[in-house]
Amino acid sequence: MLNAIIVVGMCFFASEVVYLEATTAFQYTSSENTLIENCQNLLLLLMISLSAWSVRHQKSFRVFFAVLSILALVMLIREQNNWFRDEWFRGAWQLVVAMVLIPSGLWLFRHRRPFWAQLQEIRLYSASIIASVGFVILMTFARILGKKEIWIGIMGEYYMRSVKMIVEESLELLGYSLMFAGLLSLILAINRTQQVEAARD
Repeated sequence: MLNAIIVVGMCFFASEVVYLEATTAFQYTSSENTLIENCQNLLLLLMISLSAWSVRHQKSFRVFFAVLSILALVMLIREQNNWFRDEWFRGAWQLVVAMVLIPSGLWLFRHRRPFWAQLQEIRLYSASIIASVGFVILMTFARILGKKEIWIGIMGEYYMRSVKMIVEESLELLGYSLMFAGLLSLILAINRTQQVEAARD
C-alpha cells in the first residue's frame, strides 16, 4: 500500500511539473534552467543523498547502495552537459563521467561478489521493480522520443524543437520520479524487514 502511495505521489508530482512548464510559455533553449530540468536535478540529488545514507546505515546492502549513488551521480553529471559545454568544451561531461566510472568500476570489480549477492536479495523487493521501470523509461523511451528525426517525420515542415524537448524531458522526469519512488520504497521496505527480524530475535 505504501509503495502505491509513493508511486502515485511521484507520478502526480511529475505530471504537475510538466503541466506548469507547458502552460507557462515553455520555450526550450540550450539553457538547463527550466522547471523540469531543475526537478530532475533535485530528484537525482535526493537519490544520491538517500543512497549515501543507506551506505552508512544499511550495512547489509552497502555495496549495492554505493553503486546506486554512483549511478545517480553519473546521471546528474550527464544532465549538466550543456553547462559543461558552455563553461568547458563540448563533450566535457563525458570526461568527468569517465573520471567517476573508471575508479568506481575498479572498486566494483573488487566487490563484485557481495554486490551480486546483495542484488539477488534486492530483487525480491517489489520496490526494485518500480525503480527498474523508471530506469527503462529513462534509458529507452526518453532516448527514442528525444531523436529529432522522429519528430521531423511526425511533424514535417511544422517541426518545433520545443515540442520534442518537452516530451523528452517529461519522460526523463517520469523516469527519475519512478526511480526515486522505487529507491524510497526500497529503503523503507528494508527497514521494515530489519525491524521485524530484530523483534523476532
